[in-house]
Amino acid sequence: KPKIRGETWRSDLLREGITYVHPTDVLTLLNTHPNIIPCSRCSKTKPTKIGKGVPKELYISRPNLRFYTWCERMGYKYMILSDKYGAHFWDEELEFYDIHPMELTNADFHHLAVLIKNKTTNRGYSGFLFYYNSPLMSVPYFHMMLLTGLDVFFCSTLPKTNIKGFGL
Repeated sequence: KPKIRGETWRSDLLREGITYVHPTDVLTLLNTHPNIIPCSRCSKTKPTKIGKGVPKELYISRPNLRFYTWCERMGYKYMILSDKYGAHFWDEELEFYDIHPMELTNADFHHLAVLIKNKTTNRGYSGFLFYYNSPLMSVPYFHMMLLTGLDVFFCSTLPKTNIKGFGL
């Protein structure tokens, strides 16, 4: 697994092969590389009763909700890295589950990476722009993405937009 420390997280990411993207550069990256899909991680915060759902119905933590709102208002398709499904795309209804990344074995990570790579490349994507507010809490998801061999970019803050009434 990647080794990411608090005081040196940016250089640690670079050493692992993950490119940090400053919020002012996120839109440029996505607009010039349409094969990069914005993604975030699943969340412990889930609805108490649901059978199936798209990501915004299953993963409802504050960072996830901010991510969905930003992507939808900006017109970007997105996915969530899932501890069960690997990749959960914006338009997929999948069954509710409750798995924590701490429960995953190394074999599980490799299996999830294969699922992520297959699902992602089948949709025409060759890399990820991963958003989450804490790089330290994202290590399991960095591990999944790096195992795919696809390009990995990271941002800890979504850029502000000039859409009226929208100020993330």
